[in-house]
Amino acid sequence: MIRRIFFSLVAGLFLGTSLLAMPVANAACQGYCADHTVKNGCLSDFAGCTMSYDANGNLDNVDCFFVNACPLSD
Repeated sequence: MIRRIFFSLVAGLFLGTSLLAMPVANAACQGYCADHTVKNGCLSDFAGCTMSYDANGNLDNVDCFFVNACPLSD
């Protein structure tokens, strides 16, 4: 009986920790935005998105935002 309680406690802690560690912004945009993009030879990473809905609550538009570490060229 004690083993079952201990196992349930450990499993619950693991599940709770894994749910809290999930990034919320990425979950909302998952499937609509790429994780990385390449433009002019520069790799950009996903930074977030905005999602707009119509009057009926249907998804209307998704704007993805990316950040990069490439130096600016003059």
